[in-house]
Amino acid sequence: MEWKVEEKEGELEEMTGEKEEKERELVGKNRKLEEKNTELEEKNGELEEKQRELEEKNRELEEKEKEKEALERELEEKKKEVEVKEKEIEDKGKSKDEKERELVSMRE
Repeated sequence: MEWKVEEKEGELEEMTGEKEEKERELVGKNRKLEEKNTELEEKNGELEEKQRELEEKNRELEEKEKEKEALERELEEKKKEVEVKEKEIEDKGKSKDEKERELVSMRE
């Protein structure tokens, strides 16, 4: 009977040892998972920062594109103004020529 108790105690100690070993393994795996999680959180933070930077650059590009479009419209308006002025100058030149011709023909 005593040997059965000793046998059961031996089995219990063995099972306890196996349980403790599994607990150590699980603690080790858990630690590795926590480290990996920390790394992933850091990388996620870096990616979020890069995303914010890209969004800011995108806003800046959109603003510059709007400024460019405004400058292009302004340039087109200035070109039209120049064309009008050139036409006015050309018309004035014709008017002077016509007046001179009239004066010449009057003198004749």
